[in-house]
Amino acid sequence: MVSKAIWDQVIGQDGAIAALRRGLASDRGASGYLFRGPDQIGKTTVAQGLAQALNCTGPQPPCGECRSCRTIESGNAPDVRIIEPDRMGGSGPFRPKIHRIETVRALLHEASLRGSAEGWRVVVLVAAEALRDDAANTLLKTLEEPPARMVFVLTTEQPAMLLPTITSRLRRLDLSLVPTATIVDWLTSVHGVPPAQAAVDAALAAGRPGRALALSQDSSIQTFRADLLGRAARLGTEPALAGLLHAAWLAGGEEENVAGDRVAWGIELLEWWYRDALVLSAGGETSLLVHRDFERDLLSFVERFDAVACRGALGALAEARLSLQRNGNASLVLEVLWLRLARGRRTLGRASSGNRA
Repeated sequence: MVSKAIWDQVIGQDGAIAALRRGLASDRGASGYLFRGPDQIGKTTVAQGLAQALNCTGPQPPCGECRSCRTIESGNAPDVRIIEPDRMGGSGPFRPKIHRIETVRALLHEASLRGSAEGWRVVVLVAAEALRDDAANTLLKTLEEPPARMVFVLTTEQPAMLLPTITSRLRRLDLSLVPTATIVDWLTSVHGVPPAQAAVDAALAAGRPGRALALSQDSSIQTFRADLLGRAARLGTEPALAGLLHAAWLAGGEEENVAGDRVAWGIELLEWWYRDALVLSAGGETSLLVHRDFERDLLSFVERFDAVACRGALGALAEARLSLQRNGNASLVLEVLWLRLARGRRTLGRASSGNRA
């Protein structure tokens, strides 16, 4: 089987990759790049492709077949480093991530050492908005006078959080969300995902291929989603006290990072649930649903919760997300959230004698 270059495997970013190809072909490559765009759309993957293009020994870089291209794709290239931020200490499920100054100093010391005699050293700093001021200023000194045959790629979802003195020294490249139909086709044709599942995963991913692929390949996520939405579908049919049990289940008992991801993902799934309920409340077509495999449950749900209640629930979810981002107690925040959701129209909208807790 003929190997393909990393860039040939990226979907939905043809314009950005073409710009990189043009720059390299005309010898206008930069010593530093800023890849901007939402999470899980391929920024880091495109950066790996850039490393291939710079180090490829084939006639038309990147070939994907030479030893250098294969080593970079495998993640074993010593001159290509991908640096992820660390999560800060504490117990909140939405603890921020940071690039610590110790990590940046060690990275820059390593970068100052001589790399391959003919190759390029490429450093990819993921989520560069996580740079603290001290780490950012340390990095800035190197960006002002980068070592020979050295390229930095900073990826970010929030470019406004970066120091202007850093962004001014980088060549900007914007990457965008990918159309849902493109993701569905990619999941089915390349990864063998059944069409019905691909449609749901692509809709939930909201334009992010990386998220869609993770959803389709992780059975534990599928199990968690089915359980959570089953609980959501029963809202209004159980005593409000049952909400405390659901909240405890959602908080989970896993290791902190896992539990944090579980809570974040659960809130996002519930936001999509109420979005779908609003679509149905407004008379929208079922083809517009994200949780389309739960169509029957949603149709039953909107008989108990009207549009006012659904909008109120979305507000409650937003408040819960904000409280958790401020390091609020996860168990308490989720208990309040689920009780508000369980009470439905009586608390979130107009009173309803048929929906008593």
